[in-house]
Amino acid sequence: DIGKPNDPLRKALAGAYWKFLAPLTAPLAAGRKAKHYKKLYDTYVRFLTFLELSNLLKTYFSSFSIKKFLGGFVMIAWALKVR
Repeated sequence: DIGKPNDPLRKALAGAYWKFLAPLTAPLAAGRKAKHYKKLYDTYVRFLTFLELSNLLKTYFSSFSIKKFLGGFVMIAWALKVR
């Protein structure tokens, strides 16, 4: 999924990327479906920062991990809930 860094500078860079650059470069990769890339910024705005996400995952799961890629612009999170 897309990531939202804790650091204000990286957060601003990620926001600018999802708002301006992703929609401009999307036609190269997605063709006609590129218009959907504009919606990623709305998702980014609503998304939690890594710290907020970590705190939320701690509340509901016994184990979790967040792997950050591309300077925190993209992430993979997994969680395990033991019954």
